[in-house]
Amino acid sequence: MVHHFVDLLLQIIRLWFGHMGTTAIGLGCGLISSVYDFWVRQRREGMRVKPIWKDMSKGAKITLSIWCALFMYCTGEAVYSDHEQLVSANSHLALQNSQLIEENKQLKAKIEIATNEASKDAENRRRIREHLGRLLSEGNEVRNVNCRTSGPQCEGPRNQWEQKVERYLKANLDSSYTDRWRTNIVKLGGAPMVEMWGETDLLSRFIVELK
Repeated sequence: MVHHFVDLLLQIIRLWFGHMGTTAIGLGCGLISSVYDFWVRQRREGMRVKPIWKDMSKGAKITLSIWCALFMYCTGEAVYSDHEQLVSANSHLALQNSQLIEENKQLKAKIEIATNEASKDAENRRRIREHLGRLLSEGNEVRNVNCRTSGPQCEGPRNQWEQKVERYLKANLDSSYTDRWRTNIVKLGGAPMVEMWGETDLLSRFIVELK
């Protein structure tokens, strides 16, 4: 507070001398000379000396009046300028504050969207894992019941299950899962039950990857 008042006072003085111009020194010397003469006469004559404002010349009085008027004007100008600077600074801070509030709202909205998307993605992956688990159970049943021995009793149910798995992968996951599934399918002709190990094992890996 004190520091601000001192700065304001210095600004007033700079404006005051600026408005007085280059004649300020000369006028000031004249005023100092009048004051000095008054002081000397007062020491010689004592209380009989006229008051200094009565003994000063008309020009000096006018000059002093102008100086006082200029000082008052400069005081008003400095205070108004300081007020304008404060208003401008407050406006700038208010603008920055509103921008920060808006940015905070946008960031909050983005976080909410990202959170919702992550929640939806997690729920979707959980749903797919559960469905793949049911398909895995069906595949194990086909392998243990229908494909204990090679033959038509294995080929039909196995092909149906493989196609069912492929359709689900194609509808719910990207093409990489479908491609890996197709390349991993083992054709009939090998040892019974062993043929489907690769398929059920790959389906189990899919479930683990989607956690």
